[in-house]
Amino acid sequence: MPNILVFGDVHGHLDTMIKAIDQGTDFVLQVGDFGAYLPTSNLSALPPHRRTDLGQFSEYFESQKSFPVPTYFCKGNHEDFDLLAKYENGDAIIPNLYYVPNGKVIEIQGVRIGFLGGNFSSRWFDQPIPNKCQSQKILGYLRKSEIDLLKAYVGKIDILVTHEPSFAPQFTGNRKYGCAAIQDLIETVQPAFAFSGHIHKYAEGTVGRTKCIALGAVNYQGQSVYQLSI
Repeated sequence: MPNILVFGDVHGHLDTMIKAIDQGTDFVLQVGDFGAYLPTSNLSALPPHRRTDLGQFSEYFESQKSFPVPTYFCKGNHEDFDLLAKYENGDAIIPNLYYVPNGKVIEIQGVRIGFLGGNFSSRWFDQPIPNKCQSQKILGYLRKSEIDLLKAYVGKIDILVTHEPSFAPQFTGNRKYGCAAIQDLIETVQPAFAFSGHIHKYAEGTVGRTKCIALGAVNYQGQSVYQLSI
C-alpha cells in the first residue's frame, strides 16, 4: 500500500512543504491554494494583504527545481489560473509537480483520486467558464458540470480532494462552514476519504462511509499535513 501525505493550503510556502515530506512518502496530494504565482502573474484572485508574500513558487518554477516525490494538486481560489490552464493536459509544471483540473479522476499506484478545486459561488455554479474575464477570481469558482463528471464514479473513488469542505468536518467555534454541492458529491460517490482545505483549520467528520478531513494551512496554525496509507 502506498504511503501518502496530504497537505492543506500552501500559499507558496514550498520550502516548508518539502521539509515535511519524509523519505517513506510515495506521493503527495494537496487541496488547492498551492500558490502558483509568478512575478508576471495576474494577482486579481489574490487579496491585497497576500500580494506581498507570494512564497517560493516562482523560484522553483524558474529553476525547474524538482519535488522529492510526485505531487498532485487541485486549484484553490487563489492561483494564477491562466498559468494552471497550460498544464491541464498532465504535463509536469516542474519535475514531479502536477496540476489536476476539476472533475478529473486519476489513478496513482492503484489509488483512484478525484479532484475538485476552487470555491463555491451561486452566481457562477451553473455558468460556463468564460473565455475572458476582468478578474481571475471568476476562474476560481467550481462548476456544476465539474461535479457531474465526478458523480459518474459512484463507489469508484478512493480519495476525493476538494478545496472547500463539506458540512462534515466539525470545526470549533460558532461559525458554520461547508459547501452543499460538495456534501452532495460525497454522499453520492462515497469515497473512503475526502480531504479539503480553504478554512485554514483542522477538523474531521464523516459522511456515510467517508472520512472527511479538513486541513490547516502550511505556515499557519493548525495541523496542515495528514499521513495516509490506503
